[in-house]
Amino acid sequence: MTEGQKPRRQINRRDVIGGSLGVLAGMSLAGNRAAAQGSTLRVTHFGGPYGALQDLVGRPFAAAGLGTIAYEVELSTTALAKMQAQLSDPPFDVAMVPRAMALRAGNAQLSQTLAAADLPSLAGTVPDTLAERGVGAAFLLDGVDLMYSARLSGAPIAGWNDLWRTDLRGKIGLPGSTLTTVISLIVATTRSMGGSESDDAAVDATFRRFRELRPHVRAFFNDPIVGMQMMDRGDIAVAPQFSIRIANLMRANPDIRRASPKGFVHALPYDLIVTRNTRNPALARRYIDFALSGPIQQAVATNLLATPVATSARLPEAATPFVLETEALFHADNAFLAAKTAEWLRRWNREVQG
Repeated sequence: MTEGQKPRRQINRRDVIGGSLGVLAGMSLAGNRAAAQGSTLRVTHFGGPYGALQDLVGRPFAAAGLGTIAYEVELSTTALAKMQAQLSDPPFDVAMVPRAMALRAGNAQLSQTLAAADLPSLAGTVPDTLAERGVGAAFLLDGVDLMYSARLSGAPIAGWNDLWRTDLRGKIGLPGSTLTTVISLIVATTRSMGGSESDDAAVDATFRRFRELRPHVRAFFNDPIVGMQMMDRGDIAVAPQFSIRIANLMRANPDIRRASPKGFVHALPYDLIVTRNTRNPALARRYIDFALSGPIQQAVATNLLATPVATSARLPEAATPFVLETEALFHADNAFLAAKTAEWLRRWNREVQG
């Protein structure tokens, strides 16, 4: 902070939660209380900073008399695998997954269809919050960016092609084949090379480049939290990572930066999907509608440093420097990526990670 600047107000979780509860207390929920009394909804999140959802969404949901939320940590790939293996008795009612995975779940008939009529809060959200064919509804917007250590990387990192800089050899972390980060990495790298993810030859060229990079990779991580820990400890100098996670690490560690190459950060809607054979379909839809409401969106986006989908949500000044600017984002064909995800993850495991 330079002389004369006003100190930034720190974001306090208690303030965020209190504000949400105060606004939501005025909502007319009496008709739902009796029906939801004693109900418990099982909902997944990605772990790490997302643990705050218990306070930011689960606690206000219970305080409004709607039901109790039991959160579980699941990566997208493991969530879909469990939904497939336990189709008749799913281990959770609502899962949070990137949109491409939501489309895969819909294609495999693992989830229920959502309609605009199910979600009154949808009217106050950005376009395309409701996914194609109603397979899910976007809860937050994230992106896959490059995080790096200003101390260990030497020169600033500007974009995806910097991964092949000779001075970064042995300091690189890459996602493992269980993470859908790989899909965004392939698409962004292919585009940065002037190609298109829909061109098989261009994608093949991207895989060749990563095979060439493999000897210079220090570690593959199959959990994004591990990637963050390695970066925070100084074990690696650069790695692809979800923007929300980078922002939280930046807030805690001033050495961490992000590249945010303009137009080359793959935008990721994080959808909430309802499992096909949930025992609580009405409560699951009510939870999603609640999560899309303006007060909840504002609280969650402020705490997680994410882009909200509710148009009424406003981030405080202290949070805005950490939130990814929309100019850096590009949107891809989610249905196409959903169809390619399994193939590309297998190739990554066999050709790059293996």
